[in-house]
Amino acid sequence: MRPLHLLVLCNLPLALACPPKLHVKADIRADTNRDGRVDIDGLSDTVDKTRWNETHGAIFLPNIGDTDRRCSRLALMFEGLDDTDILDEDLDDCHDASDNTQRSPEYLAPLKTVPIPALVGNVNGSVTVSNATQRDAVRIFQKQGNDWVYIDNNHIFSRRELEVGLDLGIDARYTRRPETWDTKRPESWDGRVTVCFTVQVGDTKSSDTVMLRVAPVLTHHHLQKVEQVLASGEDRNHYLVNFTNTLASITKATGLKKDLYLFKELSDRWIQDFVEPGYASMPGPNGTVSIRIMIRCPGDERQGGRHLFLYFRKAGSNVDAGGNIESIPPYTFNGKTWPAGRLIHGDDDIDRHHILSYLEAQESQKPLLLDTSWLPVGHVDEFLQFIPAKNDRGWVAVISDPRLAIRILEDKQKAGHGSTPALSRKDDIDSFIPTIDQLLCMTHLRNLNEWAAQRIDGNIKILKREVGLTDEDIVRIPVLFNATQVSGIAALFAETHESELQGSNFKLGAFYPAVVNNLVLTGYNTCVAPYPWGPVIDGKDVFGEEIRKTYAKVGMKIKFIDVWKSHHVEMGAVHCGTNSIRDMSARWW
Repeated sequence: MRPLHLLVLCNLPLALACPPKLHVKADIRADTNRDGRVDIDGLSDTVDKTRWNETHGAIFLPNIGDTDRRCSRLALMFEGLDDTDILDEDLDDCHDASDNTQRSPEYLAPLKTVPIPALVGNVNGSVTVSNATQRDAVRIFQKQGNDWVYIDNNHIFSRRELEVGLDLGIDARYTRRPETWDTKRPESWDGRVTVCFTVQVGDTKSSDTVMLRVAPVLTHHHLQKVEQVLASGEDRNHYLVNFTNTLASITKATGLKKDLYLFKELSDRWIQDFVEPGYASMPGPNGTVSIRIMIRCPGDERQGGRHLFLYFRKAGSNVDAGGNIESIPPYTFNGKTWPAGRLIHGDDDIDRHHILSYLEAQESQKPLLLDTSWLPVGHVDEFLQFIPAKNDRGWVAVISDPRLAIRILEDKQKAGHGSTPALSRKDDIDSFIPTIDQLLCMTHLRNLNEWAAQRIDGNIKILKREVGLTDEDIVRIPVLFNATQVSGIAALFAETHESELQGSNFKLGAFYPAVVNNLVLTGYNTCVAPYPWGPVIDGKDVFGEEIRKTYAKVGMKIKFIDVWKSHHVEMGAVHCGTNSIRDMSARWW
């Protein structure tokens, strides 16, 4: 910026010379170099401070928590009263930044102005955001003693304040958003804001600007340590009660410090589907500063997401987003690094899920679409997961493999075990249970599973092309699929013709509980997986033993849990019925 040379006219004899020319230069700075501090003594935060990219430029947070629970308390007061019920949209709009009071200053990103000493004459200053969309999206505060005072575009700073330098903070009222995401605020916002600092001395002005961008909302991946597990506390289904009791024992035994959190006010068992825990983070003076953000499924009227807002929302928020989301752990491929990992989302070939535009607007975890049109629920966790591993990459992809399941059954048949029941669960199954011989004689069953294998092969090709996975990065576990058009064991005996396999309404679900649909307890080297109920030979479940050995090779232990009646018969498993809160300290920048 060009310095302004100010001449004070004194109407005095030259012998009584006027004061020297004043060099006044407006200079506002943010944490442009992302070291957690604003440098006003040196020049480290001045380089390209009006530009922003993934590796350079100041970051600030969407301060959309409910720190003192004023929003959730209000909702709880009227919960269940039809004529005074608070709408979900109203709950979403109520948060720490929905007004101009600063309730959680720990989430403010610092802004500072360089002191301008020895100012004389008529002097004032301002800090403004000229773009209307940006101004609506952000809040700026000034530190005054122990308080943070809201500053709007009309606020005037005094000469004394300018001389000592302004101590400011900035946060956002909402997250990055695509166009039409919010009908109340239909304009899009990419998260960027340009803040202008102006100093006026008499009729002359000096201005300076700095750019910041709100941190993206990120989803967790399985390299982040688990801190707490969530599940349904519905107590009218004794199968579900047994599941949660066993899960609580397993999580405690692994060493988790926090107890299993149960949503006791809701009957929805699918905890994974109505919310995806996310977060936003920025550099701080003592490390990463993070805020937890719960991502809800848009249009999902189930009470699960609402109860999560009411009972689990503190210094965090819920964005109206959604369910069918998983994350690939961090990786580098073809010159592109994804430090926060990358999203994967099921694509059912029918509708573009409206969460995608929101996720794409975050930019840091560009969604990768996989084909799930052949699955009944259409979620990627029905056949795929990523787990930590002791290899160069640090993780592997775990894939359901129906060909492997058939091969294991054929091997047991050749070893003389063809008369063994193909399903070891007997007590509460009324249908006829086939033997291994009978199962393998079903040509249509082989056709079904070959078709499933081909669809999975197509997804593996996508992962290899986009992520750079090799066969060594892929772990395969046995699974058998069956047609969901016919329920229960009877599906195995329902003839399925080739033409039906191509039908748009034809779906395949897991015959044995889908072990890949499990809970990864990162930091404790454990996966909580559904018991497979495969053939039992010599006292051991042949599928269970294969799965234990496979996970052990990459350093993970398996703890099996019974989900047959609690989740499997409803086309789900452990992952669908749980959720997890994870560490947020990893840098994405």
